[in-house]
Amino acid sequence: MTLSGRALRVAVAAFLFAALPGCKQILGLHDRSEATEAPEGGTPVIKPVAGQCGSLRHPSTACAACMDEKCCVEANACHDDPTCDPAFDCNMMCGDDATCRARCNTFFTRADTLVEVSACRESKCRAECGNSCGGLSYNAPGCDTCVKQTCCATAATCAGNAECIRLDLCRTNCIAGSNACPPECERTFSNGVADLSPWIDCVQNTCAEACTPGMNWSCLDAKPPWLKPKSAGTFSLSVTIVDVLSEKPFVGTAARACGKLDRNCTMPIDSQVSDQNGFVTLTVSAGAAGFDGYVDFQGGDNGEGSSIYPAIWYPSPNIISGGWRGRIQFVSDASLQVLAALTSATIDPERGHFAANAQDCNFASAPGVSFEADNAKDDKTTPFYFINGVPKTNATETDPVSGIGGFINLKANALTQIKAYARVGDNLKLVGAPTYIIRAGTFTTTSIPPTP
Repeated sequence: MTLSGRALRVAVAAFLFAALPGCKQILGLHDRSEATEAPEGGTPVIKPVAGQCGSLRHPSTACAACMDEKCCVEANACHDDPTCDPAFDCNMMCGDDATCRARCNTFFTRADTLVEVSACRESKCRAECGNSCGGLSYNAPGCDTCVKQTCCATAATCAGNAECIRLDLCRTNCIAGSNACPPECERTFSNGVADLSPWIDCVQNTCAEACTPGMNWSCLDAKPPWLKPKSAGTFSLSVTIVDVLSEKPFVGTAARACGKLDRNCTMPIDSQVSDQNGFVTLTVSAGAAGFDGYVDFQGGDNGEGSSIYPAIWYPSPNIISGGWRGRIQFVSDASLQVLAALTSATIDPERGHFAANAQDCNFASAPGVSFEADNAKDDKTTPFYFINGVPKTNATETDPVSGIGGFINLKANALTQIKAYARVGDNLKLVGAPTYIIRAGTFTTTSIPPTP
């Protein structure tokens, strides 16, 4: 199993859009054409103005002038970084819609160059550029409103401090319940601690109800398309792979990027090996919809004499831009036996396994989601859901802690359709029904958000 840094995590877990008015304009933003005016009384539409520094686009002439004067070095650095420019542009086109910005941060990485240029804008050009309360992002509709009403100053302070944002990103990639990771982040980014704490306190306590993610299903009746790559060609995606239990890196693990139709990855797009930190970079094709294949992981060592259990990871949504995708936690050979013991399942070497992180319209881990596998029809397959961090075979849907569920001992060597259903009021609604490769002796993992 894997565990995504972009999702809510549990220590012994699997890997782990809303049709918002403010996000509609970003679907065609990559042509860099100016937007048109909104109808009278409608949602304002941004008419971007290109700055001289880095040719970055800004929401107004005043913002562009200020950024050219006070943040030119940062803007040029962002332009020169292929992972920063499209992410900055996507966030800019969201205007003051914080949920839209969260969507951008799902499709694009938050490179250090983006952190720097964004922090400079918020600390030196806040008045001219117009994002209220620091222009941060929230993946729960209503969270931004509460922050604006109760703790706007603390959010703005953090947004203007690059170390505060780096610290938040670092903590986001810690496994929930980790004792070592958060303190290490605070030591590394110590200059962000004082500014991050008040903002986190606001989101998790003062605005806890409004900021609870995973409850937005407004897009299920009209699923908007996913964002597309800015340009064709290739890009490099990087991940750090670590053991789900020990958090130690898998060193020497073979990683192969594979086409979605290449079931056995006989013609890998790229092949690399993870370094001593578990870091590996693969070059893939952007195509028309982004990288929609999978990554195959095998071998290596977690520093405790256990190899990674062979894994297939489907990034979801499609990766459309390069950059570091975070720390991904995988099950080792040893930790698979822990999962088997907790579910009272006997691992069948002729079968494969599957786990998914259910996500809502804002790509946040979602409770109340059930999974159905089209080949889980015999008594050898064991379904499970993580409940309060522990896999339970008598549960019927995901819980608010992780949004994780899956199957042990699925029939192998066939494409398997997994249907995800969300409980919305008294009804079950289809979230998505994608198909995945289930391979013998392999764990297939992914996230399942509402799919277009």
